[in-house]
Amino acid sequence: NSTSDREIVKVVTTAGPQCVDKEFLTQLLLRKDVIPARKRRDFIPNEMKDNHYWERRRKNNLAAKRSREKRRLNDIVL
Repeated sequence: NSTSDREIVKVVTTAGPQCVDKEFLTQLLLRKDVIPARKRRDFIPNEMKDNHYWERRRKNNLAAKRSREKRRLNDIVL
């Protein structure tokens, strides 16, 4: 289970760099139960798409655009 996996990671990483099996740690961290899955999309029927819905979508789209632009700027700087 994921609790014991986290305990293993904690023990392995606190034991010091000479004791760390990097391959084991990488495989452990890449497991699906450690990495949370994306939220499943719920499609909204057209009859529920009122003004409030479109305002939220507009705000979300602007936030996503700002996030993409910020990431691109950071990539250029690096």
